[in-house]
Amino acid sequence: EYLCIACADGQFSPYGTECGFCPRGSYSEAESSSCTLCPAGKYSASTGVSTCQSCVNYRAGTWYSSQNGSHTCSRCREGALCELNEDGLRTTMTNDHGFYISTDSEGGEKAYPCRHGVGGSACLSHGRCYHDENGVEVMTGPFCGNCKPGYAKNSIDGLCAPCSSQGVSFLFVMVQALIIAAMALCMSLLVVTTDFTKPKNQVAIILKIFLSYAQITMA
Repeated sequence: EYLCIACADGQFSPYGTECGFCPRGSYSEAESSSCTLCPAGKYSASTGVSTCQSCVNYRAGTWYSSQNGSHTCSRCREGALCELNEDGLRTTMTNDHGFYISTDSEGGEKAYPCRHGVGGSACLSHGRCYHDENGVEVMTGPFCGNCKPGYAKNSIDGLCAPCSSQGVSFLFVMVQALIIAAMALCMSLLVVTTDFTKPKNQVAIILKIFLSYAQITMA
């Protein structure tokens, strides 16, 4: 004659005669005849447990589990940020600062180091690209390597900066032209009124040389 046994939490008895501990990755409530696998997003690292723990609080960093019966959680790949729901399930994966999400050789997603800017500073987290001091996103494209219209890079792996304004350049040229014209007028007056054979008039000669240099730089 067999005596049925009521098993405690974390144990099971398929025949009701002897209790055993549920293996890792599973759990049971009292008086269970079998163990239940931990659902995806949760885990049990020990035998004989009555509940499974969420991967949300597994360790520092981002951890998740994507299959039933897990006894541990998987760490989010280097350079990636795994967004978890309240059950510890990974819902989306995006890039961390200095990395860019692209397709690997097997067709899956992988975080690659960003190749633009110091330390990959062109690539910001969550799929964003470099912003200028005004908060405007000025880079785009694969690995945030392209400049938006009105911006350019000084080097192939540098950051984008505003292009020189044509209006500012024209104003600069006009100011230079006015300065040279004023100096030319002064020189004309000096030529008319100065005797260059006298040593005291060497200043006028120096001014004339400077004017010639300024004209060359404007050419």
